[in-house]
Amino acid sequence: MLPCGCDLSPDVSKGVWDFLRLCNPGWSYKVLAPQSDADTEHAAGKAVIDEFIATLVERHGSLDIVINRLVLAAFTRGAFAVELVFGLDGRTAYELATPDPDAFAFRRVEDAVLRRRWQLGQYQGQEFVPLEFPTIRYIPIDSWPGSPQGRAPISAALFGAIFLLGMLHDVRRVVSQQGWPRLDLEVQLEAIAGSLPDNVLNDPEEFKKHVEDVISQVKTVYSNLEPDDTYIHTNVVKLNRPVGAVDASSLRGVDTLIVRVRELTGEGLKSIPLLHGLNDSVGEANANRQWEIHVAGIKSIQHLVESCLESLLGLALRAQGIQARVDWKF
Repeated sequence: MLPCGCDLSPDVSKGVWDFLRLCNPGWSYKVLAPQSDADTEHAAGKAVIDEFIATLVERHGSLDIVINRLVLAAFTRGAFAVELVFGLDGRTAYELATPDPDAFAFRRVEDAVLRRRWQLGQYQGQEFVPLEFPTIRYIPIDSWPGSPQGRAPISAALFGAIFLLGMLHDVRRVVSQQGWPRLDLEVQLEAIAGSLPDNVLNDPEEFKKHVEDVISQVKTVYSNLEPDDTYIHTNVVKLNRPVGAVDASSLRGVDTLIVRVRELTGEGLKSIPLLHGLNDSVGEANANRQWEIHVAGIKSIQHLVESCLESLLGLALRAQGIQARVDWKF
C-alpha cells in the first residue's frame, strides 16, 4: 500500500486534496521592525526575505510546493519537519528543506533543569545523532502527553479505506461471476433413462458413464456454436432461461453499507460530508455549522505553519544582522 493509502482510496485522496487546498489558499507576509505597529515594514528585512523567496521559487517553481509538503507531512505523518539551510557564506538563507518527519527519532537525555527530556535526532546506522539546532524544526500535531511524536490526523481513516477497498473487491468478484446472464442447460435424467436398455439402467456405473457422455456431447456442441447459430437438441436436454444475473435484490444492502463506510472514512479524515458528496439532505444551517467547525480545524494547522515560517525566516534575518520579525498570514 502506498503511504497512507493517499493514491489508492478515492475518499482518502479527496480528503488530502481538500486539506492541502484549504490549508494553503494563499499567503502574505510582512517584515516588521521590533516593537513597531503592523503597518510599518522593515525595508532591509523585506528585501532579504523577498530575495530568499525568489531563490526558493527559482528552485522549486513556487513557494507553495514547500508549504504544501509541510502541510502534507502534518496530515499524513503527524508533524512538520523543516530545516533552514544557509549558503556557503553561512549567513545567506539558501533553502527550506522538508525532510520526512518519520526520519527523525527521539531519545531521553539528562537535563540540568528538567532532569530528563526528549532529544531530537536521527539514527544513522546504529548511532543516534542529535539534531538540536536552531535551524531545524520538528513540530508535532496533537502529541500524547509525555510523547514528543505527533499523531497523524489521517490515521483513523485507514480502517474505513481498507475495509471499503476489500468490500468493493468482493463485490467486483460477485459481479464478475454472477453479473452476466449464463445459458442454463439441463440434462433430464428421466428422458435418458427412458431411452436406455434394462441392463444399463440396472448397472449404476454404466448409467453414470452414459449420462457423462451426454453432458460431454452437449459441452462440445455448445462450445463450437457461433453467435448466430441455432442450438438444436433432443428432449434429453432442456434449455432454461439464463440465470446468474445480479439485480437490485441481490446486492440490496451494499449501497447503504458503502455510504456508511465512506462516512466513517470522512470522519477519520477530519472532514465533513459536504466535501465528499454525502448526506445531501442536511439543512443549510447545519451545513454552515459543520463548515465553520471544519475551517476552525484548518486554521489551527495554519497557525502552526505560520509560527514555524515566522521563526525560521526571523532566524534568516538575524543571520544577516537584521533585527526584525516576520508576520506570516494565510
